[in-house]
Amino acid sequence: MRSKVDIISEIADVKVRIDKYRDDLNYIEEAIRYLSEKRESLSILVDRTNNYDMTQNDAWSGRLEKKAEDFRYEISIAVSFAQNETKEAINDLIQIARKVKELEKESMNIITSLEAELEEEFLL
Repeated sequence: MRSKVDIISEIADVKVRIDKYRDDLNYIEEAIRYLSEKRESLSILVDRTNNYDMTQNDAWSGRLEKKAEDFRYEISIAVSFAQNETKEAINDLIQIARKVKELEKESMNIITSLEAELEEEFLL
C-alpha cells in the first residue's frame, strides 16, 4: 500500500505534466494559426500574380511578355509548392495536437483514479 504522501505527490506530478501538455498545445495552436495565415497570404499572392495583365502596359510592347509569362509561371509553381508544404505541416501539427489532447485526457483520468485511491484508502 502506498502512503498518502506518495499518492498526493504523484497527483502533483501528473498535474505538472498536464500543465506542460497545455503549454505545448497552446504553442502548437499558435503555430497552426501562423502557418494558416501565411498560407492564405500565399494564395492571395498567387491570385494577384495569375490575374495581372502583362499586356496592359505599353512599355512591354510584347518584347518581354514571354519572359514575364515564364517568370509568372515559375512564381506560381514555387508558391504552390510552398502552399503544399505548409498544408502538410499544418496537418502534421493538427495530428500532434490531437495526440497531446489524448495525453492530457489520459493524465486527467490518472488523477481521477489517484484521487479515488486516496479517498478509498485514507478517508474510509
